[in-house]
Amino acid sequence: MSPLLPIGAFAASALSVLTLIKYRAWKERKSARKTPVESGMLREPGKSSREEIAALSTDIETNLTMALIIPVLVSATFGSIAPLVSLIGAAVLLAVCLRKIHSALNKRAQYRQGLVAELVVGQELNQLMLAQFRVFHDFPADGFNIDHIVIGATGVFAIETKSRKKPKTRNKGNEYEATYDGKCLRFHEGANTQPWVETGPIEQAMRQAKELQKWLSQAVAEQIFVQPVIALPGWNTNLIEKPHRVNLINGKNCTSFFNTFGGGKPLSQQLQARIAHVVDQHCRVKD
Repeated sequence: MSPLLPIGAFAASALSVLTLIKYRAWKERKSARKTPVESGMLREPGKSSREEIAALSTDIETNLTMALIIPVLVSATFGSIAPLVSLIGAAVLLAVCLRKIHSALNKRAQYRQGLVAELVVGQELNQLMLAQFRVFHDFPADGFNIDHIVIGATGVFAIETKSRKKPKTRNKGNEYEATYDGKCLRFHEGANTQPWVETGPIEQAMRQAKELQKWLSQAVAEQIFVQPVIALPGWNTNLIEKPHRVNLINGKNCTSFFNTFGGGKPLSQQLQARIAHVVDQHCRVKD
């Protein structure tokens, strides 16, 4: 039996898997049929993250299959002609595939972590509907999405959810506390550790609230103020000085925060309904 026969059989099997993955993805995009229940539904918490996770999973499967096929094919084709060159070429191509897999795995893990946080905060915010608030999730904007939008008598709020991991070991002191002084977020992990500092979430929350404010003002033909909020589920949150342009919550006791917020002009029921209508239409899943 030729030594190339098992190599060819393995390559053909791996290639078949890759072809099937690509075919299923292509068929789903080109299908003339669609599910009748998704179109027109409101977007659920973390919908964009779910879509990114699905796309990354396909990339991982594709590159994993390529990592199995390419080295074998290169070695089988050029191994007898130029063994050293074929070995180097196979190693380079394998390294490229593994690098892509590693990058996609890291991104998928980050999206999964963010998805859990969005689901947790979304479930807590949904309780506000019992207090006559309107709550929307995963608002699609130009190049980004707003995780949650809350509309009520106390104003319009754009909530950006962030997930930050905690250390496995527990320390004494102000452990797992996130503080905000109007300039930056400080994450404290214990009395004997230095907090790490971030400003990116604050800038992002303000930028997205400003974009939503502009969009809403045009949509309802009236100036609307949008309050940016950062949600950090699982952390104890503390505002060192009040008030701030951005507020910080951990997702718990949402009703108390949104009911008592006094940083903006109270909204009439009519204006709340107009704002909720345009946001509702924009958050519906399109065909």
